[in-house]
Amino acid sequence: MAPDKSLAAEIEAVTERERTRLIAWLERYALASGSRIDREITADALMADFMAPLIAEAETLRSDVSSLQNDCANEIAARRAELDRHATEIAAFQSREGLIAFACEIIGYAFDGMDADGADIQALALTHGLLIKESYDPKRHGPSMEAEPGDDWYTLAGPLALAEQEKGDA
Repeated sequence: MAPDKSLAAEIEAVTERERTRLIAWLERYALASGSRIDREITADALMADFMAPLIAEAETLRSDVSSLQNDCANEIAARRAELDRHATEIAAFQSREGLIAFACEIIGYAFDGMDADGADIQALALTHGLLIKESYDPKRHGPSMEAEPGDDWYTLAGPLALAEQEKGDA
């Protein structure tokens, strides 16, 4: 992670001001008899001794922040997955009513002495949200001997899709 350039410039300016103040202090109190170069070397050494632990602490903090960011990203991903799972379960529960209505109508055919053919069953399943009509796409739906790209294609939906998904996961 690249540091902010304005922050780096500000830190450098503060460091240079502190170095200048330290040189002046050394001149006044500690090394008044030494040369300017001696004072600058002493100031640089003192600044290095002062800055080294701060730099190490900053690096540790940066590492800690990075670790916390990763932890948060992982937690967010886990919670999203959990929410997605709950959304699927809620949708399946809500569409359970569609499954019940579908079953009642199919049984009603038998009670009325009628036969339900494939078209009737497909129409009822569409009506009750157990099938979805899509355009056939061989890349998505796999090869078909009967369908051409763009033809109507029926896919399981609601609790039937969930049951199909669970079979695939097992």
